[in-house]
Amino acid sequence: MPLRTRTVSRALITIVSLLALWSSALIPTAHAVVIFSDNFEYDVGRNITNADTLFQSHGWTAVKANNSSLRRGSGYIYTLFDASRNSRVLVLESLPTTAPPPEPGFPYQQTDYWIAFGGEGSPLTTLPANVWFQFWLYTTPASQFHTAKFIYPCRGTYPCGGDSYTWLWTWQNGCGPEGNYREALTGEWFWLTRANYANNQAVPEWDRDKLYQNRGCLPFRRGQWYQIRVHVDFSSAQGVYELWARTSPTGSWTKHAEWIGGVTPQFQWPIPADQRTGNRGFRMPTTVNAVDSTIYLDDFIIATSVADLEGGAGSGAGGDTTPPIPPRDVRIAP
Repeated sequence: MPLRTRTVSRALITIVSLLALWSSALIPTAHAVVIFSDNFEYDVGRNITNADTLFQSHGWTAVKANNSSLRRGSGYIYTLFDASRNSRVLVLESLPTTAPPPEPGFPYQQTDYWIAFGGEGSPLTTLPANVWFQFWLYTTPASQFHTAKFIYPCRGTYPCGGDSYTWLWTWQNGCGPEGNYREALTGEWFWLTRANYANNQAVPEWDRDKLYQNRGCLPFRRGQWYQIRVHVDFSSAQGVYELWARTSPTGSWTKHAEWIGGVTPQFQWPIPADQRTGNRGFRMPTTVNAVDSTIYLDDFIIATSVADLEGGAGSGAGGDTTPPIPPRDVRIAP
């Protein structure tokens, strides 16, 4: 091959390689993806009937609430300005005491309202199997706590059951295993994850899927802002659930729960191979039982790595998601 032809060929190969590298950098990887974030700096009123369309314009998929077009659910979802944070926040106002009477045999009234990300027609990768949530949370001083769903993912249709259900993050009015159970005092609650296939062999069989705060049953209390971090990973042979919280944006994180299948003593969480893809989305909060409460949320972010949580919602939302600059002034060596 003549020298000029070889030089042109090498130049073309080099340019193609550089462009391929640049293009691949634009594709999000499993290690650095912000899936969704919202800092709620927009106005959605309590006394309206189109909350769903307003939230949809900011990336949420659907809303069912008293102030949505469905006009039911025994709860309101809206935003308001909170002086303590000097920003707008999301409000989840749960009013189970206004709900219809419970079905025969069910002990209390409950809400059926929610805001949704993803849905039954969304891909199974909408909420990845390995996922991180982070947000600020506050419960008003008048709030009371019984039991409730809070983050409710689903692989299929609601209500989720069987293989459509992988995990469910809830609040409870108690913490710990049978025989060492700590009841919540007035104004307190605990977090608990229900996990399909989870097997905590240290407790009776009927409690083995309940992943309580096993790093010490430290209660959460109304009237206090908490930054919450939740990690769930069912992308491999054994599942993982972890929970942290702190009360200051510069404070140390306290770990409240750590359940690692095959590592945590007497705990297995075997994930079937066909269940390791993810969920079609989630709803929040759905059913809140018995007593009324009002929760504020701020700087809500979902990501696939802890590094992407650090930037916070509304500011480019953690991690470096800026596309790289295309290569310029490329000099091809002869």
